[in-house]
Amino acid sequence: MKISLFLGFQGEDWIHNEAPDSGRPSTIRDGQVYEDNIYIADLLEPLGFDALFQVEHHGSPYHMTSNPLAILYYMAGRTDRLEMGTCVVVLPWNHPLRVAEELSVLDHMLKGRRIYIGVGRGSAPNEYRYLGIDQEEASTRFREGVEILRLALRQENISYDGQHFKVHGATTRPRPLSPSLGEHIYGAIVSKSSLEPVAEMGLELMCTGGSSVATMTENCAIFNGARGRVGLEPMHPIIAAPGYCAATDEEAMEVASRAFGGYMDGSRRHYGFDQPQQFANIKGYEQYADGGPRGDSPREDYIQSGIIGTPDRCIEKIRMFAEVTGTDHIVMLHSIAGMSVKETESSLRLFSQEVLPVVQGD
Repeated sequence: MKISLFLGFQGEDWIHNEAPDSGRPSTIRDGQVYEDNIYIADLLEPLGFDALFQVEHHGSPYHMTSNPLAILYYMAGRTDRLEMGTCVVVLPWNHPLRVAEELSVLDHMLKGRRIYIGVGRGSAPNEYRYLGIDQEEASTRFREGVEILRLALRQENISYDGQHFKVHGATTRPRPLSPSLGEHIYGAIVSKSSLEPVAEMGLELMCTGGSSVATMTENCAIFNGARGRVGLEPMHPIIAAPGYCAATDEEAMEVASRAFGGYMDGSRRHYGFDQPQQFANIKGYEQYADGGPRGDSPREDYIQSGIIGTPDRCIEKIRMFAEVTGTDHIVMLHSIAGMSVKETESSLRLFSQEVLPVVQGD
């Protein structure tokens, strides 16, 4: 079992129960947020974690990581063993050839360490507006982006004639150092309606949506079933979930309720799931119009899905995930607004001492 971390890089003002554009000033400068998260990132390799993952978001303090690969470049130069992953790059917001170039550069910087490529189509209308991209084009842009990204990482000379992207005799340079770089691409899935189409594209599954354990288990079964129907082998999904380890379950749940509960409340604001009617008129997102894909109790589902509690409780939860979903890699969200640097470091050190030696051997 691999255990990795996804760091939040969230602005302090995100913890307030109001819209990001409310005008309320942050009391912690964005530079301090970056210093704090890099401090935590520097702990991951010596503590024995397997990889660092980062996400792409724009225009708000929700996650201030507009270019996740830039953070991974930086950490590649500060580490010797740590692997890297994207959770996720949003392909409709990027030219796929540019993504291929950046991944190839990171591959050379890592000198053969693995990159876990997670991609998605994005959901938040405010981010599509921020970038000036028509959200109704998201699904076709995503499909074309996946196809071009695969070609660019696998072949030296490619051409492609799509609706949104046209490529003629292009070669990505530098060529990837790792011949397998484009073989495993993970689709980050939130809605059930996307599971089968993405599986049939030959992608693997990254569960990132904060769903309940039961929903994640069901989604993994649907996904592998769809892969089987097109002649593909079952895959082991990557599971992303909140994580916090403490000496007592009560202490862990206090932090989880405050930090991850607030995170999920804010997430619904960011994605617009608190105003679901806006999705009814966006092609490809109509299924979100009933309140979003995260269930009736997103805060409770998210906390209950987490690797949260004493070391023994965390071990129990990780083994449960492996049993019911088939995962061999869990990415824990940590270092978010509402969780202090001291709390984050304390959790990671305890987890490193008492959980990692057990589960990494499973």
